[in-house]
Amino acid sequence: MPQQLCFDRSALGTPEAVKRFEQAGCLQIANFLPEAKIAALAKATADLLDSPASELHSLQVGTRRQMIPVPVDGAFNDSNLYAPEELNEFFSLTLGERFLLSCFTCVAAKPDAPDQHLHQDFAGLFDSAIDGFAPSFAINLFVPLVPLNAVHGTTRIWPYSHRKPDRGSGASEHDWVDPQLELGSALLLDYRVLHGGTANLSSQTRPILCLAYSRDWFLDTRNFQAVNPLQVAADLLDEMDPRHRRLFKRAELYRKTNQN
Repeated sequence: MPQQLCFDRSALGTPEAVKRFEQAGCLQIANFLPEAKIAALAKATADLLDSPASELHSLQVGTRRQMIPVPVDGAFNDSNLYAPEELNEFFSLTLGERFLLSCFTCVAAKPDAPDQHLHQDFAGLFDSAIDGFAPSFAINLFVPLVPLNAVHGTTRIWPYSHRKPDRGSGASEHDWVDPQLELGSALLLDYRVLHGGTANLSSQTRPILCLAYSRDWFLDTRNFQAVNPLQVAADLLDEMDPRHRRLFKRAELYRKTNQN
């Protein structure tokens, strides 16, 4: 990732970080979580992937790739992951103070998974050139649970593609970057930015936690029609700090929709 798009977690809420993100649509975050926390999340994720429920409730998002809803419980119920103060400051500046958490999933690329198809998580709100000038309405937080490198693969990104009116018609091979992330680092990605996972050449699954945040009026009806992407028990919500509970406002809606 270009150096100007790399920030420490402590600097996320600064005007410079916000400016760079709004221009490029992506940031690499150093020191997002301690390695001990990553290890706990990796263990909990491995247990989730091994459970029968993971196949029943997963979405295929490419060859040998699946997206699995992550129940917000145990190691995953950690506000230092989904609501650290620096991240709250960043989202307040990019999505407005009423931003919400709209999904909590894991994308797992199995060994020998080839390059994923190039895609945007959501092309835009108006399906016109004006989408390239609009501010962010949804942003992904990617937290890899193994290092992202030439062996495990990474998430290939086309910075600035969310600002180009012709971004949906393809992208030059010279425009992309392959971020190399150590354990504890993370990525922020505007929903409109072109991206795709690269091949997993290792002998182990590459799990990446994917948390999406959005403006309070935006609802992702494209990617989550068949699964509940924000699974948190009602009694657990009742026990949360009110500052964190408000992030999960979408959970009840998804729960009711999934039951119907």
